[in-house]
Amino acid sequence: MTPYPPTHRPCTAPAPPSPQANLGLRRAKQCEDFLSLASWLAMKEPGLTTSVMKSQLSRLYGQLYAFQSKHAEALHAFAEDVYYCALEYGPEDVRTSLGYYNMGKVFQVGAMAGGRVGGDWAGYRVKSRLFRGR
Repeated sequence: MTPYPPTHRPCTAPAPPSPQANLGLRRAKQCEDFLSLASWLAMKEPGLTTSVMKSQLSRLYGQLYAFQSKHAEALHAFAEDVYYCALEYGPEDVRTSLGYYNMGKVFQVGAMAGGRVGGDWAGYRVKSRLFRGR
């Protein structure tokens, strides 16, 4: 008897818990090292990498960049998270909403800091058709 069902491949998960643990312990360099390894594994075996795995990697990168106050990179990573979740579940699924929430947090931090991210968002809101007349 094998410890795993025949369809389970224990080595295919690109994001081990180590990046999350290191990020939680505020060890950004170690987190980045583990994420780089996970990204390399995902690129090496693209047929075994699902949209959910890519989403998790992007989300972790976004959290790392947000922790490092790299707002533009965090937004890009969270946008990739939303994209891969939307591919798997659809853009309005609750599992996709965490990416939207994380993007909103980065916009809010950028706006409070008066940084470029907040300024870009304010300019976008003014130009957007969704906010005309409000």
